[in-house]
Amino acid sequence: LVKGDTLTAPSSERCFTVASTPTNRTDGGLDWLLEVLAPPIGETGNDVEAAIAAERIRKLLSVGVKSKNLAVMSPFRMQLESISNLLESSIGREIAYRTPHGVRAETWGHVIISCGTRHAQAIDARELYTMMRSAITRVYVIGCEELFDNHPLLRNMDVPVAKQARP
Repeated sequence: LVKGDTLTAPSSERCFTVASTPTNRTDGGLDWLLEVLAPPIGETGNDVEAAIAAERIRKLLSVGVKSKNLAVMSPFRMQLESISNLLESSIGREIAYRTPHGVRAETWGHVIISCGTRHAQAIDARELYTMMRSAITRVYVIGCEELFDNHPLLRNMDVPVAKQARP
């Protein structure tokens, strides 16, 4: 491996770039420490999903849903930040933004889940279930077609899925 090489994780298929390698290459690779860089938005953030989630929030608020009865969830904090950045500060102030790890027996009327990834194995079924069960009235799951086809919790659901072409 040399600086600039790309490594792909076999389980998640995420790509990493080698940032630096050891200077002493005579040891055959034993005891090497590699520094790798993950792309800042790629597999753990999706701007299209963030825009869809922000639009759904605006629509719910326009029909009378109170922001204190609304939660936006994602397994990825970066995805939550992308969504909140798309909303005006006056809108997003009372909305709850949570990862599945930040839910402590809390419930909301409407829960919007932005998956933020194409890979089903990137979202643990228990995390997704935790986010889904925090809704009292309705759950909106935003994700790509591959995720709905391949995730064990989503692929057998008998619900209409709005399919959207890739940008």
